[in-house]
Amino acid sequence: MWAKTIVIAEKLEELETLDVDVQQRLEKELKREYHIITAEKRLKQIARDFVKHYSTAWETGKAMLVCIDKITCVRMYELIKVYWKVCIKELEADLPNSADEQDEVYRLRQLAWMKETQMAVIVSEDQGEVDKFRRWGLDIKPHRKLIKTGFEIGDGGRIDVESAFKKEVHPFRIAIVCAMWLTGFDVPSLSTLYIDKPLKAHTLMQAIARANRVQRSPHIAEFRRAPETARFFVEQANREQREWIEDLLARLQVIPDNNVSVCILDTGVNNGHPLLDQLIEDYDRHSYDPGWGASDNNGHGTEMAGIAAYGDLQQAVTATNPVEILHKLESVKILPDAGANNPELYGAITSQGISKAEIQRPEYHRVLCMAVTTDAFSVKDGRPDSWSGAIDEIASGFFDDRKRLFFISASDPDLELINAFGVWKEKNVYGKKTFGVERTTFIIDSHGILQKMYPKVKFKGHVEQVLADLQVL
Repeated sequence: MWAKTIVIAEKLEELETLDVDVQQRLEKELKREYHIITAEKRLKQIARDFVKHYSTAWETGKAMLVCIDKITCVRMYELIKVYWKVCIKELEADLPNSADEQDEVYRLRQLAWMKETQMAVIVSEDQGEVDKFRRWGLDIKPHRKLIKTGFEIGDGGRIDVESAFKKEVHPFRIAIVCAMWLTGFDVPSLSTLYIDKPLKAHTLMQAIARANRVQRSPHIAEFRRAPETARFFVEQANREQREWIEDLLARLQVIPDNNVSVCILDTGVNNGHPLLDQLIEDYDRHSYDPGWGASDNNGHGTEMAGIAAYGDLQQAVTATNPVEILHKLESVKILPDAGANNPELYGAITSQGISKAEIQRPEYHRVLCMAVTTDAFSVKDGRPDSWSGAIDEIASGFFDDRKRLFFISASDPDLELINAFGVWKEKNVYGKKTFGVERTTFIIDSHGILQKMYPKVKFKGHVEQVLADLQVL
């Protein structure tokens, strides 16, 4: 099969170089292979696969489909149009099954994108082409007119097809070609290249290069590499890492004199790293036990500081736009480098550690973050242990009437609580079936009795509804 593909590729290159009727000559010289490639059943399947793939990769950029000849380009255009409309109807019908408001917003954006997307066949003109396409039951005239006159734009003017495809914001997103634009045509926003045409090695590499440009989209489909993970960064040599860091630092914008902070309660934070030294001062690093020191000899606290500062660091490092940091960092070391704390003192250690940060910076609006857990003890009867009880007191301001925003890590690895509340559901997320927690709000009174339940929570109006119901209850 591979040998036959090479033969077809060589024959295609020969005929295209001679500028002859490729379809007619291929049909004559490679009868069986050509008819297999252009069989209606096969083209329908490719059209379905194209729509399925590109409609789910809709945020990545523009797409180019490469067909074996001009006739096949127009046939594929007609088929893709049909399946594109089918896909829109299916998405509209499935809209009520959105997992939550976020999923619904995503689907509506996808639908709007699909409805405005334009596609075009881009092929060179042949003598007598109208009759040739007519014999296949196809009309080349509207395609030829579009190629020559371009797209109409809002001010009554027109934009040529090349400029429209190169323009990232223009809805001309799908170009169907066989030879034109395949090489020597640079489109930075072209993210996906679909090739259904045997190509020789050098032509193939040039074609792949069309879809191998650096662009803001993080996804590169087909011949482009998969989305980068943090591994690309951590596995590089120190010198190369430094280059990425220096680029990010040049784009970093830390808002001066802000009074918002994220306080990390963990293993300490090392602020010597250039990505952190602008965000946390030495005197904002504390320790429950001064003998422990404030440095992080474990690594976990510093990693949490990086997340609190940058969120997705990989995205910040590989981006080109300015990165604005609107908060500072603080650290309280609540875990020793060696050994362990007495579990009965966890609550007291947490409370005293927070007090140190608050005494140092009483003017800060502080978010407390504690991403550490323990299985040292558990009461298992619904009562809070001493640590969770202390956190409740701190967050609620029980002793000092000062409420605090606290983010803590929690887990239910055995799904015990999740199943008890009946929120582990099959969900349809971005068109894929999966299991996860269905966003649900419960009102539970001081006696532990469930008073009201709100399944499939959506953000709009939810807070107001809960507050209104609390007044009644």
